[in-house]
Amino acid sequence: MPSILLSMGKFLLPWPVVPSERFKYNIFSFASMEKIDEKMEEKRFSKQLVGKTVVSKAGKRFGEVGDIIFEVKSGELIHLILTNPTPYADKLELEKDKQGNMLIPYSAVIASGDFLVIAEEDII
Repeated sequence: MPSILLSMGKFLLPWPVVPSERFKYNIFSFASMEKIDEKMEEKRFSKQLVGKTVVSKAGKRFGEVGDIIFEVKSGELIHLILTNPTPYADKLELEKDKQGNMLIPYSAVIASGDFLVIAEEDII
């Protein structure tokens, strides 16, 4: 039997503690709450990427992350929009959006720290 919580505004009560009929309540499973936590964590993570310098494994600089393209329903990160591209990035003929901004597939990202490290072989 799954663990269940009852939500009454700010308070979560473990099942089988049931509020009286005068309260409005919703039932959540721990699994659904974990999914909500994961989505919030992904949102925080993606905001931290904007402004980071994008470099290859070999240390070649591409530019900075200006924005992120993601799938609305799933929250999956699809592309990084590159701002201030370097001459090296210009030579690679990367995919561009309608506004002419260079796009880097998020699947090419291999590490994130002070810099965003990408696998150059995955984008050319």
